Amino acid sequence: MNKKKIKDRMRETFESEVPDVLSKIKASPDFYIPEKHQTVFGLRRFFNKKMALSLMSVFVIALIVVSMINRNNDPVVASTLTLDVNPSIEITLDEDDFVIAVSAINDDGDEVVQKNIKYLGMTLDEVLEVLVDRLNELGYIVTTVDDSNIILIEVSSDNEVRRQRVEELLKAKLQTEMNKHSNSNWVLNSRDIQLTEEQRTRINQDSRLGTYTRAKLTLMYRINSLDSSNTLRELEQLNIRQLYNIFIELEDPDNLPDYNQMPGRRQPNNYNPIDLGNELNA
Repeated sequence: MNKKKIKDRMRETFESEVPDVLSKIKASPDFYIPEKHQTVFGLRRFFNKKMALSLMSVFVIALIVVSMINRNNDPVVASTLTLDVNPSIEITLDEDDFVIAVSAINDDGDEVVQKNIKYLGMTLDEVLEVLVDRLNELGYIVTTVDDSNIILIEVSSDNEVRRQRVEELLKAKLQTEMNKHSNSNWVLNSRDIQLTEEQRTRINQDSRLGTYTRAKLTLMYRINSLDSSNTLRELEQLNIRQLYNIFIELEDPDNLPDYNQMPGRRQPNNYNPIDLGNELNA
């Protein structure tokens, strides 16, 4: 038998004897081909879940960031100032000298500080315009020629440069607004009132601090030290104008840098009105 016949015979045998395995597999009831969209669906579920987790993480981070921004945007008190006429008022400012809050320290102050006004964000000038107009409406600004309007101020800040700047702004604006009402006035800075360290310590420990401003207590303590017959209990009942009148009569002019410009200053001991008349007529 030649080689060709041998090959043909082997082929025939193989084809007749070897079973069709693929046909049997396909004929099995367990055989199926998964649809393509099932694979896609599985991947979609995987990616959707991963995306949801990512979005949740982004949302949480965003909340944290917003919370931090809001916390950082809370105004920080950089300076505090008080005004005393008889109404006592406190104003707090942020680092840019914008108003954070205006509050009354005594009952008279409640009349002046109108609760329906939103002071937050105003400039110091804007607030002072409102307050001085209100003081005038309520009759706290006197118009008689034999009396002067006295406003006692105090500015505090951890930054000395800022304190001095706010102090000058406050004093200048108050004088401008008071001048609109055509009567003499004076802005008295509590820092120009001399106290000993012992007196300052006593003021810091005084239970009346909060009921009265530190500036008013400073003026009361100074008057008491100049004349002890003026007791603190009696002095606390007086308004700022009355306290000032006692103070200017008792204080040594050398202790007041602006004494010659201050209203109600007493004349020197050697003052003679006749001599003054002769000088004017000369």
